[in-house]
Amino acid sequence: MNFEQHDNFLLADWVCQDSPLSNAGQKELDQLEEFYRFACEQAAKERVQAVLWLQKVPCYDASEAWVKELTTDLLRDQLRSRLLRLHKLTRMIRSSPIPWIYATEKDCCGTMFELMQACHKRFVFDRDTWFGFPEFAIGQVSALGWLGAQLQKQPALAKVWMARSVISAEEAVQTGVITAALSWKDWRRHLISWMQQQILTIDEEGFKRREPPSHPSWQEGLWPAPQYTKLSKNHIQSLLEMPTQAIPFKMVNRDLIDTASHFMMQASYEHWLKQEVARQKSWGRQSVPKLIYFDVSAALPPLATLSRLLDRGARIVLFSTNAEVVRQAVESMFNALNSKYSRAEIQQFNQRISWFVGPSPSVPEQYTMKFGAFREFSCRYRDANIQGWAIGSQKMPRQTVEIYGDSPSNKAALKAVNDVFEAVYTVRDIDPDRPLLYRVRSLLLQMLVYYCQDSGNSWQDVLDQLTGMGWSILGSSRFWERFLEFRKVMPEVTEPLPAIGQFSFDQRLLQLKKYSDIAKLSGRRNLEELESGPGHLHRSLVSFAYLLTHALYEKGFFESIELADLYLSDAIGFPKSLGSSLIFAKRLGLLRMAEARYAMEVRSY
Repeated sequence: MNFEQHDNFLLADWVCQDSPLSNAGQKELDQLEEFYRFACEQAAKERVQAVLWLQKVPCYDASEAWVKELTTDLLRDQLRSRLLRLHKLTRMIRSSPIPWIYATEKDCCGTMFELMQACHKRFVFDRDTWFGFPEFAIGQVSALGWLGAQLQKQPALAKVWMARSVISAEEAVQTGVITAALSWKDWRRHLISWMQQQILTIDEEGFKRREPPSHPSWQEGLWPAPQYTKLSKNHIQSLLEMPTQAIPFKMVNRDLIDTASHFMMQASYEHWLKQEVARQKSWGRQSVPKLIYFDVSAALPPLATLSRLLDRGARIVLFSTNAEVVRQAVESMFNALNSKYSRAEIQQFNQRISWFVGPSPSVPEQYTMKFGAFREFSCRYRDANIQGWAIGSQKMPRQTVEIYGDSPSNKAALKAVNDVFEAVYTVRDIDPDRPLLYRVRSLLLQMLVYYCQDSGNSWQDVLDQLTGMGWSILGSSRFWERFLEFRKVMPEVTEPLPAIGQFSFDQRLLQLKKYSDIAKLSGRRNLEELESGPGHLHRSLVSFAYLLTHALYEKGFFESIELADLYLSDAIGFPKSLGSSLIFAKRLGLLRMAEARYAMEVRSY
C-alpha cells in the first residue's frame, strides 16, 4: 500500500487481490491503520480535508492463497480475531474526522466489498465493473454486518441478492451501494481536479461524522459489559487511540462474528471457494450478459429464461421482421410476467425491455438467440454460432439446454449460453439431427407403453399416477402430445437407432406420430398381467433412470456419472423432492430397485 499527500487531501491505494482476511490482506491492513493515524494527525493540523482511497486491483475472496491458508494454517480463533479487526477498521473509517472517498474501476466482491462500504462516498469509473457478496448465495452471513443492515432498510434488496451473487455498477447506484458510476477512461489524468470538486461538494453539503451503530446482543443482556469511557469527539487523541481500544459489546455484534467465523471453517465454504477459483481460471470475471437479442419469429424464449435474465439485471430486446409477430410476442411476454411479478417489479422491468421490427444482423455484435417451435435454439455472436435444444418446456421453472460437442468453438458465446440458462450440457458424439433428448424421451415413452401393456393399466391412469407421485411433466398429456409433434419434424427413421446400454429402440413406436395411436397401443394387453400400482410404477421409473444414467456415462455421452445423472433428471423431470436417480437410489437401496427391474425388459411386439 502506498499513500501520498496532494494539496488538501490524502491519497491511498489498495493493491492486494486476496481477501482482507488472508495474511496478505492483514499486511495491507497494517499499513491502512498506520495511514489512518497519519490522516487523523493531518486533519488535526487542518492540513487535509479528505481522503481518497483507490482500489487498483480486482478484489475477490476466492483465491488459491486464501483457500490454502484457510484449510491448512488458520484457526477459528485467529479468523475471529481478524474479523474483529475489520470491525474496528470500519468503525474508524465511519467515525473519521474527515470524509473518506472510495474510487475504483475494478470489480469488488466479498469482504472487501463490505469494507469499502464504510467510506462516505463511493465512485466507479467503469460501468462494466461488478459488486456484491457472492457468499450470500451459499448461506454465508456478511461478516461485517453491512448486508444485514441494508436488508432491514431495503427489504426489496433481498430479492436482488437471492437472484444473483453480483450486481452491475448501474444497479449498485440504484440500490445505494455506489454513489455514482461513470464511464471515464481518462479519470486518472484528472484525478486531482476531480477530487477538489468532490471536496467542494462535501463542504457545500456539510460533512458530519457518522457514529458507529449499536449492535445489542443476547450476551450483553446476560453478562453486561463494563462501561465504556467516552472521550471527547473533537479531541484528536481519541481518534489516535481508537485502533488500540477494546470495542465494547454495544458497538459490535459479536454473535455475528462468531457465526461468520464458524461458517468459514466449514467444508461447504471451502468447497465454494475452490469452485470459485476454478471458475475464475476457466471463465474469468463473473458477469451477466448486458444485452441479449431474441428473434421471436418462430417462438418466444422460455419464461424461466426471461425471468432469470431480468432478475440478474440484463437488458432484453425482442425483434422480428413481422410487426404483428412482435406485437403478439410482447403481449404474451408481459402477460406471463404479470402472473409472476408485482406491478412495481414490472415497472422496473419496463426500463430493460425493448423491441423493434427488422431482420437479424448477419454478423451480430451482441448475443442474439432464436428459439424454434420445439425448443431448438441458436446463439450467435459475431462469427460464432452455437446450436442446441432446450430441455424443459416453456413454463418449467428451471431451463437447461444441451449443445453439440463440436459446436461451441467460441468461448465467449458458450459463456453467454451458460449465463442465460441454469445449466448447459455439452453432449459428446451425438447426431445433431436427433439430440440425446429425442432418444431419452423416446425410451421413456417406450417404457411407459410397455408398463401399460404389462400391468393392465390404461394410459390415462398411468399419467394420473405419475402426476400424483410428483412426476408432473411425465403425467401431462399435453407434454406427450408436444413430444410426438416434435418427433414429426425429425428426419425419417429408416435404420434402427443404436441401443443405449441394455435399452434398444422399438422401431414400431418410433414410427408412431399421433398421440391417439400411443394411447391405443398402450391398451394392448399381455396374456398375464404383472404387478402394478403407483409404488411399483415409481420404482420402475427410478430403476429405469438409474440404469440409463450409467448407460449414458458408459457410452461416453458425458464426462462423469454425476453429469449424466443431472442431465437425465432434467430430461425426464425427476421429482424435486427425490433429488436425482443416483441420490434416490442410495435412499431406496439397490435391492428394492431390483424388484422392479423386470418391468424394464425391452421387447418388440
